[in-house]
Amino acid sequence: MVGRFALARLRLFPLLICVMTSSSCNGMRVYVSDAMPPDFTFSASRFAECCTTFSRFGVYEQGVAEPLWQISAQRVPIERRETNALIIHYGQTPARFIQNVPAVGAPPPLIEGKIYLATAGEYVPPANVKFSISHGKIVTYPAERGSQP
Repeated sequence: MVGRFALARLRLFPLLICVMTSSSCNGMRVYVSDAMPPDFTFSASRFAECCTTFSRFGVYEQGVAEPLWQISAQRVPIERRETNALIIHYGQTPARFIQNVPAVGAPPPLIEGKIYLATAGEYVPPANVKFSISHGKIVTYPAERGSQP
């Protein structure tokens, strides 16, 4: 009897690990449309206990520390409900946000063949999506957990 109980607990252990990691600070995801210029949307899990709000969004060229374009929320934090409804068009600052980079004017156009990382959040790891442009369309790549520009 004790052996069956211990075996049942061992079978539940991988499930427990999966649930714990899925509701950790990867509770928000960033998505990019395939059109140019891209739109970014967000999904904040209702089961996550943290990291479902953000105050900063940026687009970086891979390997470059300075963002091409970065915006910040005027009111922090952007709540989960607002996060899930938010659409950010590259280069257009949405209501309730201010543009930080560049200080004035539009961000540079995204260039075919370069790899970019769009990040949301100031926590580690940030929610992100890795993408490039091929034949005028966005191509997404799996972003490694905790990827930084």
